[in-house]
Amino acid sequence: MKLSDARKKIDDIDTRLLKLLNERTRWVLDIGQIKKASGQEIYAPERELALLKRLEIRNDGPITHESLKAIYREIMSAALALEKAMTIAVQGPEGGYAHEAARSKFGSSLEYSVFERTSDIFDAVQRGACEYGVVPIETPVDGTVVHTLDRFVSSDLKICAEIVIPVRHLLIGKPPLKSLKKVYGVPDALLLCRQWLLQNVPYARVYEVSGVVPGVELARRERAAVIAGPLAAKVFGLKVLASNLENDDLTSRYYVVGRRYCPPTGNDRTCIMLSAEDKAGSLYRAVSVFYQHKVNMTKIESRPNRGRSAKFLAFIEFDGHCEDQMIVRTLKALGKQCKIVKVLGSYPAVTS
Repeated sequence: MKLSDARKKIDDIDTRLLKLLNERTRWVLDIGQIKKASGQEIYAPERELALLKRLEIRNDGPITHESLKAIYREIMSAALALEKAMTIAVQGPEGGYAHEAARSKFGSSLEYSVFERTSDIFDAVQRGACEYGVVPIETPVDGTVVHTLDRFVSSDLKICAEIVIPVRHLLIGKPPLKSLKKVYGVPDALLLCRQWLLQNVPYARVYEVSGVVPGVELARRERAAVIAGPLAAKVFGLKVLASNLENDDLTSRYYVVGRRYCPPTGNDRTCIMLSAEDKAGSLYRAVSVFYQHKVNMTKIESRPNRGRSAKFLAFIEFDGHCEDQMIVRTLKALGKQCKIVKVLGSYPAVTS
């Protein structure tokens, strides 16, 4: 086959793809009208997850599963943007790790509103300024992000999805690696990349900065480099000098918070907040309820409950959806053991 013939085949396929993509989008818009008429949420994380899993099963290659997910992420993002003007609240800055996590979930076609603090994200979603918010819950350095948990104490927002992304650190800047004299980075990034820096740029001095943006500004002004994520390199237009700076295969986890629960998918996780009585063995008896009902508990975190009658709150994640009969019975049994039992959300599980 001639090169021109092969290119003609690709042109014909692209024409058919374009027609099918627009046809698919028209059906999505029709579904959006049905949802609006019945008061349903436009964004459906449970449907999104089922679609991606089905495509992965049917994919025979040569496109990789990850590439296929990325393609469909943007297809769904474009359709979602047409269905409704939707804004996602993220913790700043633009191009930062939280922004990257949000884009990995919602794609590039939606609007993103940057906030300085997690509490600002909760407030923006609560008052309807943003449809959803993306807040950190686990980092490789600090583990559980406790101020996110604290915000759920007084909030009615629900966890409707989780995002797990690999921690990928790049060294971005202008000068060649061999002539690099300064490297800027936030404390967590510097800690995770310390070994790489010592081995590959031992001649460069390392400085802490409060955020990616200040580091980028200094790198531009001083012809230095800054440690940042892949999205930052695109947003700020700096050259990638090196990649994979982190020491191990690490991940960060984020919650997507909204105003409604996510329906069951068959592979879900639930997060609750509870307060047991301030007596010896009360928390043990509460936790034993999960064993008695054969519910797999995946995480537990205790937090002080400042200024309230209950001294401590326990945040627990476990397998199952709050509408599953087994979980309904478990929550009812917990209610007999605890002063407070609050379901923070049930959402499709993406972690093992």
